[in-house]
Amino acid sequence: MKLQFRQTEIATFIRIFDENKLNVSNFNGCLGMRLLKDIQNPCVFYTYSQWESEDALNNYRKSTIFNMVWISIKPLFELPAEACSTVVYFDSFILN
Repeated sequence: MKLQFRQTEIATFIRIFDENKLNVSNFNGCLGMRLLKDIQNPCVFYTYSQWESEDALNNYRKSTIFNMVWISIKPLFELPAEACSTVVYFDSFILN
């Protein structure tokens, strides 16, 4: 998910993320999660998560933890969030 925050809200976002990252990454069906920061625009972050199945992801999206985090970070956005779901075409991480 691409998240673009107002510059004045980045510290608040990081605090909220840090408070919730273990609850999200330990959610049933989550295989792992990353928070990435854009090197050209310090206001842009990407969350990358891998799920056992689409059902597991949908269960997370319906969860209390998701709703709590979303309600907390949505007012901090500069632009609307952009989400996408993908399947792996090639993954060299598992080859190394």
